[in-house]
Amino acid sequence: MGTTVAEFLWDARLNNSVIPRDFDGYPTTEADAYAIQTDMIASADEVFVGWKLGATVAAALPLIGIEQPFIGPLFARFCHEDGATLPALPGQALETEFTVRLESDLPHSPDPYGKEELEAVIGALVPSFEVVGLRFEGGVPSAGYRTIADGGLNVATILGPDVADWDTKKIGAHAVHLNVNGTHVATGKPADLIWEQLIDAIGWLAKHPHLAERGLRAGDLIMTGSMTGMTPIQPGDQAEADFGAFGKIHVQFN
Repeated sequence: MGTTVAEFLWDARLNNSVIPRDFDGYPTTEADAYAIQTDMIASADEVFVGWKLGATVAAALPLIGIEQPFIGPLFARFCHEDGATLPALPGQALETEFTVRLESDLPHSPDPYGKEELEAVIGALVPSFEVVGLRFEGGVPSAGYRTIADGGLNVATILGPDVADWDTKKIGAHAVHLNVNGTHVATGKPADLIWEQLIDAIGWLAKHPHLAERGLRAGDLIMTGSMTGMTPIQPGDQAEADFGAFGKIHVQFN
């Protein structure tokens, strides 16, 4: 039996290799891309811990060549604690995000949840970094549905401490500052994303057809999207994100 498209992409992730941009079986529709991603999740035999949301800034959609934000799986082996040291590979970038940790299940629903229902399932807000990178040639512009098939481009997630006490209505204006090697490089806030409120990211995900069977479950992590864009990383870089009252998180690269 030949290697499936999902296995081909997964092997590239594990081996830190780059495959041709128009790899055999590359997706030309969103449905095809999520079918590959589903196959990847099933065949990877990894501990699944949640989802990352990508292209959550309006300007990213035409750049990538897609119509709406995308999602990708998070696996335990690629999640790290604050202060981790990770390899920096060509083409990788750092994103600064708030991650939501759920404390109870939220079944898939084609109808929107109310904000009180969404607030009730949130266990904590987690200051986070995401390292992103492509396993195929050519970069992000016009990558299209390849970004979905490729697991949403997740390379690694760095998680700070859980914060249970926060105001869902005020979080939109909360500024986060990214510093690399002691130099400030970007500032962002949740209101810069496409969601009216940060918790709307959870509601959008709960409606996503890709979650029709599983839904969202207690303990799931949901990375809500980068507030500081994509900052290229190099070996030797040290990054700090200042989340204000939520604390600071750190990662270094070798």
